Amino acid sequence: MIVLECLFLTIAPCDAAEPWQLGSQDAATPMMQGIIDLHHDIFFFLILIFVFVSWILVRDIYIYIYIYIYIYIYIYIYI
Repeated sequence: MIVLECLFLTIAPCDAAEPWQLGSQDAATPMMQGIIDLHHDIFFFLILIFVFVSWILVRDIYIYIYIYIYIYIYIYIYI
């Protein structure tokens, strides 16, 4: 039995699916571990892009409102 455990050491201690499990199972192969790492890397950059684009949109809306309220309305009121 110990010989079999040594032969299959890479896949034996991996988890199995559980009811109501959140997230994925542990990787059973190095290729699956690479896919999981790639997934984490992609999501890191995706969140960075999302934050940057959101910041630009909020900034543009703020600048548009500022220009509309403080410049156009005051110009029409005082002219």
